[in-house]
Amino acid sequence: MKPPPKLTPREQEILPFLTSGANRSEIANHFGLSAETVKRHTRNILVKFGAKTLREGMWDISDYLNNYGLPDPLYPLFAHKVIAEHVYDVDTRTMTVTHAHSFQCMTDRYEKTEIAVLEDDFVVNSVFIDGQEISPSGDEVERKKYVLTYKKAKMQGDYFDRKYVVNFDTSEHLFKDTYSSAWTAFPAAYMEFSIHFQGHRVPDQLWSEVQQNSVKIIDKSVEIEKAQNFSKLIIRDPKPNRIYMFRWIW
Repeated sequence: MKPPPKLTPREQEILPFLTSGANRSEIANHFGLSAETVKRHTRNILVKFGAKTLREGMWDISDYLNNYGLPDPLYPLFAHKVIAEHVYDVDTRTMTVTHAHSFQCMTDRYEKTEIAVLEDDFVVNSVFIDGQEISPSGDEVERKKYVLTYKKAKMQGDYFDRKYVVNFDTSEHLFKDTYSSAWTAFPAAYMEFSIHFQGHRVPDQLWSEVQQNSVKIIDKSVEIEKAQNFSKLIIRDPKPNRIYMFRWIW
Protein backbone atom coordinates (compact mmCIF):
# COMPACT_ATOMS: atom_id res chain seq x y z
CA MET A 1 0.00 0.00 0.00
CA LYS A 2 1.23 3.48 -0.87
CA PRO A 3 2.25 5.54 2.20
CA PRO A 4 -0.42 8.10 3.16
CA PRO A 5 0.36 11.79 2.66
CA LYS A 6 0.89 14.05 5.65
CA LEU A 7 -2.06 16.45 5.75
CA THR A 8 -2.55 19.59 7.81
CA PRO A 9 -5.46 19.67 10.31
CA ARG A 10 -7.47 21.93 7.95
CA GLU A 11 -6.82 19.65 4.99
CA GLN A 12 -8.09 16.69 7.00
CA GLU A 13 -11.26 18.62 7.86
CA ILE A 14 -11.91 19.53 4.24
CA LEU A 15 -11.13 16.06 2.84
CA PRO A 16 -14.54 14.40 3.54
CA PHE A 17 -16.35 17.34 1.93
CA LEU A 18 -14.42 16.81 -1.29
CA THR A 19 -15.60 13.21 -1.60
CA SER A 20 -19.17 14.07 -0.60
CA GLY A 21 -19.67 16.25 -3.67
CA ALA A 22 -19.85 19.58 -1.83
CA ASN A 23 -18.83 22.52 -4.00
CA ARG A 24 -16.27 25.18 -3.12
CA SER A 25 -18.85 27.69 -1.87
CA GLU A 26 -20.51 25.14 0.43
CA ILE A 27 -17.17 24.16 1.93
CA ALA A 28 -16.21 27.81 2.37
CA ASN A 29 -19.49 28.62 4.13
CA HIS A 30 -19.20 25.62 6.44
CA PHE A 31 -15.73 26.56 7.68
CA GLY A 32 -16.08 30.35 7.42
CA LEU A 33 -13.37 30.56 4.78
CA SER A 34 -13.12 32.31 1.47
CA ALA A 35 -13.65 30.32 -1.71
CA GLU A 36 -10.08 31.16 -2.72
CA THR A 37 -8.73 29.63 0.51
CA VAL A 38 -10.73 26.44 -0.11
CA LYS A 39 -9.34 26.36 -3.64
CA ARG A 40 -5.80 26.59 -2.28
CA HIS A 41 -6.39 23.80 0.26
CA THR A 42 -7.94 21.61 -2.42
CA ARG A 43 -4.99 22.18 -4.74
CA ASN A 44 -2.54 21.29 -1.95
CA ILE A 45 -4.50 18.12 -1.13
CA LEU A 46 -4.44 16.96 -4.75
CA VAL A 47 -0.69 17.58 -4.97
CA LYS A 48 -0.11 15.46 -1.85
CA PHE A 49 -2.18 12.63 -3.33
CA GLY A 50 -0.34 12.91 -6.64
CA ALA A 51 -3.48 13.83 -8.60
CA LYS A 52 -4.21 16.62 -11.07
CA THR A 53 -7.98 16.54 -10.58
CA LEU A 54 -10.37 15.45 -7.84
CA ARG A 55 -11.71 12.75 -10.11
CA GLU A 56 -8.21 11.37 -10.60
CA GLY A 57 -7.48 11.36 -6.86
CA MET A 58 -10.89 10.15 -5.67
CA TRP A 59 -9.86 6.51 -5.18
CA ASP A 60 -6.80 7.31 -3.04
CA ILE A 61 -8.65 10.00 -1.07
CA SER A 62 -11.56 7.66 -0.32
CA ASP A 63 -9.10 4.94 0.74
CA TYR A 64 -7.37 7.43 3.04
CA LEU A 65 -10.68 8.46 4.62
CA ASN A 66 -11.69 4.82 5.15
CA ASN A 67 -8.44 4.05 6.95
CA TYR A 68 -7.45 7.32 8.61
CA GLY A 69 -10.43 9.66 8.59
CA LEU A 70 -10.82 11.72 11.75
CA PRO A 71 -11.97 11.81 14.49
CA ASP A 72 -11.74 8.01 14.83
CA PRO A 73 -9.37 6.51 12.26
CA LEU A 74 -9.75 2.80 11.59
CA TYR A 75 -5.98 2.39 11.93
CA PRO A 76 -3.90 4.55 14.28
CA LEU A 77 -0.64 3.70 12.49
CA PHE A 78 0.84 3.16 9.05
CA ALA A 79 3.85 0.85 8.76
CA HIS A 80 6.41 1.97 6.21
CA LYS A 81 8.40 -1.22 6.79
CA VAL A 82 7.88 -4.48 8.69
CA ILE A 83 10.76 -6.95 9.17
CA ALA A 84 9.84 -10.25 10.83
CA GLU A 85 12.65 -12.75 11.55
CA HIS A 86 12.04 -16.17 13.14
CA VAL A 87 15.03 -18.29 14.20
CA TYR A 88 14.32 -21.92 15.18
CA ASP A 89 17.23 -23.57 17.04
CA VAL A 90 16.85 -27.35 17.27
CA ASP A 91 19.79 -27.82 19.66
CA THR A 92 18.64 -25.29 22.27
CA ARG A 93 14.94 -26.11 21.69
CA THR A 94 14.02 -22.45 21.28
CA MET A 95 12.59 -20.13 18.68
CA THR A 96 13.29 -16.40 18.73
CA VAL A 97 10.81 -14.15 16.95
CA THR A 98 11.95 -10.60 16.20
CA HIS A 99 9.65 -8.01 14.60
CA ALA A 100 10.84 -4.50 13.71
CA HIS A 101 8.43 -1.81 12.48
CA SER A 102 8.88 1.69 11.10
CA PHE A 103 5.64 3.53 11.89
CA GLN A 104 3.90 6.80 11.10
CA CYS A 105 1.31 7.94 13.66
CA MET A 106 -2.05 8.62 11.99
CA THR A 107 -4.17 9.50 15.02
CA ASP A 108 -4.14 12.47 17.41
CA ARG A 109 -2.34 10.55 20.15
CA TYR A 110 -0.88 7.06 20.33
CA GLU A 111 -0.08 6.37 23.95
CA LYS A 112 0.63 2.64 24.14
CA THR A 113 1.64 -0.21 21.90
CA GLU A 114 0.12 -3.66 22.11
CA ILE A 115 1.08 -7.01 20.62
CA ALA A 116 -0.77 -10.33 20.68
CA VAL A 117 1.19 -13.60 20.87
CA LEU A 118 -0.32 -17.00 20.07
CA GLU A 119 0.81 -19.68 22.48
CA ASP A 120 -0.46 -22.94 20.97
CA ASP A 121 2.39 -25.28 19.92
CA PHE A 122 5.17 -23.34 21.66
CA VAL A 123 5.44 -21.88 25.17
CA VAL A 124 6.37 -18.21 25.64
CA ASN A 125 9.47 -17.73 27.77
CA SER A 126 9.76 -13.95 27.56
CA VAL A 127 8.63 -10.92 25.59
CA PHE A 128 10.54 -7.68 25.11
CA ILE A 129 9.15 -4.49 23.52
CA ASP A 130 11.70 -1.80 22.72
CA GLY A 131 14.15 -3.52 25.07
CA GLN A 132 11.78 -3.74 28.05
CA GLU A 133 10.60 -7.12 29.30
CA ILE A 134 6.79 -7.12 29.42
CA SER A 135 4.44 -9.38 31.39
CA PRO A 136 1.19 -10.55 29.78
CA SER A 137 -2.09 -8.79 30.52
CA GLY A 138 -5.55 -10.30 30.32
CA ASP A 139 -6.60 -13.88 31.02
CA GLU A 140 -6.80 -15.48 27.56
CA VAL A 141 -5.10 -18.87 27.51
CA GLU A 142 -3.66 -19.24 24.00
CA ARG A 143 -3.64 -15.61 22.86
CA LYS A 144 -1.63 -13.43 25.24
CA LYS A 145 -1.53 -9.65 25.12
CA TYR A 146 1.52 -7.54 25.94
CA VAL A 147 1.25 -3.77 26.38
CA LEU A 148 3.87 -1.03 26.67
CA THR A 149 2.75 2.49 27.60
CA TYR A 150 5.00 5.18 26.14
CA LYS A 151 6.48 7.77 28.48
CA LYS A 152 5.72 10.36 25.80
CA ALA A 153 2.72 9.80 23.54
CA LYS A 154 3.27 9.67 19.80
CA MET A 155 1.49 12.52 18.03
CA GLN A 156 -0.11 12.68 14.61
CA GLY A 157 2.56 12.75 11.91
CA ASP A 158 5.32 11.38 14.18
CA TYR A 159 7.62 8.73 12.76
CA PHE A 160 8.94 6.11 15.17
CA ASP A 161 10.33 2.59 15.33
CA ARG A 162 9.12 -0.34 17.39
CA LYS A 163 10.87 -3.64 17.98
CA TYR A 164 9.65 -6.63 19.90
CA VAL A 165 11.27 -9.98 20.61
CA VAL A 166 9.43 -13.13 21.69
CA ASN A 167 11.40 -16.12 23.01
CA PHE A 168 9.64 -19.49 22.76
CA ASP A 169 10.37 -22.89 24.29
CA THR A 170 9.79 -25.50 21.54
CA SER A 171 10.49 -28.62 23.63
CA GLU A 172 6.95 -30.01 23.56
CA HIS A 173 6.72 -29.79 19.74
CA LEU A 174 10.40 -30.11 18.87
CA PHE A 175 10.03 -32.52 15.94
CA LYS A 176 6.31 -32.26 15.33
CA ASP A 177 4.90 -30.79 12.13
CA THR A 178 3.82 -27.22 12.82
CA TYR A 179 3.96 -23.65 11.52
CA SER A 180 5.02 -20.09 12.26
CA SER A 181 3.14 -17.00 11.12
CA ALA A 182 3.37 -13.24 10.87
CA TRP A 183 0.97 -10.47 9.98
CA THR A 184 0.62 -6.72 10.19
CA ALA A 185 -2.20 -5.20 12.20
CA PHE A 186 -1.92 -1.96 10.20
CA PRO A 187 -1.71 -0.97 6.53
CA ALA A 188 1.90 -1.30 5.38
CA ALA A 189 4.07 -0.43 2.40
CA TYR A 190 6.58 -3.29 2.63
CA MET A 191 7.13 -6.44 4.67
CA GLU A 192 9.75 -9.17 4.95
CA PHE A 193 9.12 -12.43 6.80
CA SER A 194 11.87 -15.03 7.16
CA ILE A 195 12.52 -18.25 9.04
CA HIS A 196 15.92 -19.81 9.69
CA PHE A 197 16.55 -23.27 11.16
CA GLN A 198 19.73 -23.80 13.17
CA GLY A 199 21.26 -26.90 14.74
CA HIS A 200 21.90 -30.52 13.80
CA ARG A 201 18.63 -31.08 11.91
CA VAL A 202 16.45 -29.21 9.45
CA PRO A 203 12.88 -29.98 8.31
CA ASP A 204 12.36 -32.42 5.45
CA GLN A 205 9.90 -30.01 3.86
CA LEU A 206 9.45 -26.26 4.30
CA TRP A 207 6.91 -24.20 2.41
CA SER A 208 4.99 -20.95 2.69
CA GLU A 209 1.38 -19.89 2.20
CA VAL A 210 -0.87 -16.86 2.57
CA GLN A 211 -4.27 -16.98 4.25
CA GLN A 212 -7.13 -14.53 4.33
CA ASN A 213 -10.09 -15.24 6.62
CA SER A 214 -8.64 -18.75 7.23
CA VAL A 215 -8.66 -19.50 3.48
CA LYS A 216 -5.47 -20.12 1.51
CA ILE A 217 -5.07 -17.55 -1.29
CA ILE A 218 -2.61 -16.64 -4.04
CA ASP A 219 -0.87 -13.33 -3.36
CA LYS A 220 1.03 -12.13 -6.44
CA SER A 221 2.76 -9.40 -4.43
CA VAL A 222 4.86 -12.03 -2.60
CA GLU A 223 8.38 -13.01 -3.71
CA ILE A 224 10.06 -16.08 -2.21
CA GLU A 225 13.71 -16.77 -1.43
CA LYS A 226 14.44 -20.31 -0.28
CA ALA A 227 17.23 -22.66 0.81
CA GLN A 228 17.18 -25.96 2.72
CA ASN A 229 17.20 -24.33 6.16
CA PHE A 230 15.95 -20.86 5.29
CA SER A 231 13.06 -19.13 3.57
CA LYS A 232 12.03 -15.51 3.15
CA LEU A 233 8.88 -13.84 1.90
CA ILE A 234 9.21 -10.36 0.41
CA ILE A 235 5.75 -8.78 0.41
CA ARG A 236 5.32 -5.67 -1.72
CA ASP A 237 1.69 -5.04 -0.78
CA PRO A 238 0.96 -6.50 2.68
CA LYS A 239 -2.64 -6.40 3.88
CA PRO A 240 -3.83 -6.11 7.51
CA ASN A 241 -6.26 -9.03 7.09
CA ARG A 242 -3.74 -11.49 5.66
CA ILE A 243 -1.62 -14.03 7.52
CA TYR A 244 1.75 -15.04 6.07
CA MET A 245 2.85 -18.52 7.14
CA PHE A 246 5.70 -21.01 7.01
CA ARG A 247 4.85 -24.67 7.48
CA TRP A 248 7.29 -27.53 7.90
CA ILE A 249 7.46 -31.33 8.20
CA TRP A 250 10.25 -33.21 9.95
